[in-house]
Amino acid sequence: MAPKTLLGLALLALAGGLVAAVSLLAPAPPAAAASTHDVEVLGQGGRVVFRGPVEAANALEALEAAARAGGFAVEKTSYPQGTYVVAVDGERAEGSRGWVYEIRRGEALLFGDVAADSAALEAGDAVVWRWSDRPG
Repeated sequence: MAPKTLLGLALLALAGGLVAAVSLLAPAPPAAAASTHDVEVLGQGGRVVFRGPVEAANALEALEAAARAGGFAVEKTSYPQGTYVVAVDGERAEGSRGWVYEIRRGEALLFGDVAADSAALEAGDAVVWRWSDRPG
C-alpha cells in the first residue's frame, strides 16, 4: 500500500476510535420522570392490599412505592429481560399463579406484556397489580 493510503487509513481508524470513545462518554438518556399515579394492589380473592396515589416512573416503581406507603413487602428477582415479582404481602407466585399488572391509560386497559420495570407510565395512568390464578 502507498504511504498516503496507510496514513489515510490510520487517520480514519483514529477518528472512528475517537467517535466511539465520545459515544461511550456521552451521558445515558434520562430515565422517565416520576409522576403521581393511582395504584391498586389486589391480593387473592380481590383482597385490597393497597389503594392510593404514589410517585413512580414505571409499573414496578408503582408497586414498590405502594409497598412503602402501605407497609407490605414485595419480593422480586431480576433477570436480563427485567424484574419478576415473586411475592406481594406474603402471597407467593407458584406455577402459573402469580402477580400481574395492568395500566389504565384513559379509556384503554393495557395488560402487562413487558417486564414491569420496562413499563413506563405516562401522566394520568393508573396501575393495578393483582393476583392471577390464570396461566399466561
